[in-house]
Amino acid sequence: MDNVSVFVPRSRKEANQNLESFILFCRYELKIYEPNFDWDDSNWKPPGVTFANIDQGKGPKDSKLLMERPFIDFAKAYFRYRQTHRPNKHHTELRALKCVERALLQITASADPNCIDPFILDTAGQLAREYYKEPYPVGREIAALATFLNEHSLTAHALDWANPFTRPTSVERTGVAANRKREEKLPTNDAIDALAQIFADRPTSHSDIFTTSIVALLLCAPSRIGEVLLLPSDCEVEEVKKNGTVAFGLRYRPKKGGDPMIKWIPDVMVDVAKDALARLREISRPAREFAQWVETGELMPPSLVEFLVQSHEDSSQDAKGLVGSNPPGQLLKEIKGHHLSPESLLESFRKSITIEHPHFPFIDASKTLRWSEALIVYNAYQLRRDKSPLSLRLWKPSNNTLNDRLGAKPGYSIFDVYGFTGSDGRPIQVTSHQFRHYVITIASRGGLSSSEIARWRSSKDARQNRAYIHLTEYEIAAMIKSNDPAILASKSEAEIAEQIAVALPMTTQEFNALARTTAHITELGFCLHDFVMSPCARFRDCINCTEHACVKGDRRAYRITEKLAIVEELLAEAEAGNKDGLYGADRWTEILRLTRDRMLELVRLIGCPEIPDGSVIRLANENEFSPIKRALGIRGLDFSKNRKLGRRGLS
Repeated sequence: MDNVSVFVPRSRKEANQNLESFILFCRYELKIYEPNFDWDDSNWKPPGVTFANIDQGKGPKDSKLLMERPFIDFAKAYFRYRQTHRPNKHHTELRALKCVERALLQITASADPNCIDPFILDTAGQLAREYYKEPYPVGREIAALATFLNEHSLTAHALDWANPFTRPTSVERTGVAANRKREEKLPTNDAIDALAQIFADRPTSHSDIFTTSIVALLLCAPSRIGEVLLLPSDCEVEEVKKNGTVAFGLRYRPKKGGDPMIKWIPDVMVDVAKDALARLREISRPAREFAQWVETGELMPPSLVEFLVQSHEDSSQDAKGLVGSNPPGQLLKEIKGHHLSPESLLESFRKSITIEHPHFPFIDASKTLRWSEALIVYNAYQLRRDKSPLSLRLWKPSNNTLNDRLGAKPGYSIFDVYGFTGSDGRPIQVTSHQFRHYVITIASRGGLSSSEIARWRSSKDARQNRAYIHLTEYEIAAMIKSNDPAILASKSEAEIAEQIAVALPMTTQEFNALARTTAHITELGFCLHDFVMSPCARFRDCINCTEHACVKGDRRAYRITEKLAIVEELLAEAEAGNKDGLYGADRWTEILRLTRDRMLELVRLIGCPEIPDGSVIRLANENEFSPIKRALGIRGLDFSKNRKLGRRGLS
């Protein structure tokens, strides 16, 4: 029994082949992170990730804690593929991969991705709960991984797995804790007032112009800082509205995979937005012109022209003032020689910039915005207070560039520079994302609808507005009272209830006396059918239904006279057709007669002066099927004997 053969199903073989092809494709065909990229290295420097297992913390990287083969190759391939098609800076898919790898080792004692099945994913979900404070995003990524494996046939098992964790929501709406959380999400009035004062004073420092102008744009529309940093220089849009006024907006490319859109600016903020854009466009103009020259070879930057026409015995210091002491490549050495032709000099700059910015002439891997077209691009050190800018080096600020100047990094705070402190005497600190929460809260306070807020903040899900709207319980109560005159603070609850009851077509006691406590509004009254148990069996033929009720005094019930006239006309046509022998006319005549008779009875009851307003009227139907009638019929009992078409009034 030395040579024992093990049968491998075709599905397993095909999954193995697909998995191998997928890994090879991601390794050799995808171009993201190149050229400074090494597949075999477990620490990928361009995205800043390490393919370590779930035990690896934020401390020093330990080679013993790396993912095991062959799973690590699949993890690299999946990560690179996802970042190519749906790039995100949080890299949450890595957490899901770590949980799945540990689940494989616990259940199968091997790190083979082909062994992933629903039980493995369930175990991975349990690990996410144990290792991560917020398991919801990890579970979401595990579910996305399962879908990906299914769609690309990378496993022999069918994976129907859903995220078991619910989206975390704040359940604290009132009280001290809720107020503290709201304050943490919003910028303080001290911060807004200080930034507004600095902006109004028209600062001359490029760092201060950048900070105040970006904040001004963040206060004009609910945007993420990453969206503002990727604005093109010609982002302004104007359209004439129906009333003849001009609407002003900005062209945005939303983060998180959203489609390009225009965010319209409120009229009161249009002048602020235009002023901020003009300031940003002015201080970034030299960097755009330099990028345009490197890209096209046209219009050499004035600083480089001045440098080349000067003749110095030792021009090293002048060259360092343009490109720095250690620019990428051989740029410093080449421009100091003064012997390069304009074409060779241009090529040297292109090589140097490509090393420093691999996607040049584009800003990033998405290749949607060029350096020469961007609004927020600068020369190196241009926003530094302690250094002179390098006019022949490009640099793009990040999210942290703004947050550092808003108090996150000591020595960079714009509030410290201008001597602003909070009302409590403490240093002011604010983040860029707080302005997004602030604008959405202001919009909600001003009465903007949930759907409009969702569109304005470039989201398809209005439910996510809850995370951005931070109204106090007193504001919410005031909004309800202002929109419902029946709810007044000067009245007691009993008076408010009585005032609301007067507007109802029936009393609360009458409604509670119905056969069911739920009702659906219809054209003539109320439908009492329980749609949870079954759909409508009469296809909305409410007149012939015993589960339909009308309320005397309700204006909708008086529409029955209009319906009766229409039915009588149809009945006359059906009777004429029946005399002519038309097929089906006899049955149609029978149905219309029953409908007319019920309508006549309903009209009589609604007009009866003995029946008080507010009475609920339901008509019986002796021809309607019921299990009781069927049982009585089997026993030879006549259920319909001595029964007449009548009413049942509840008051």
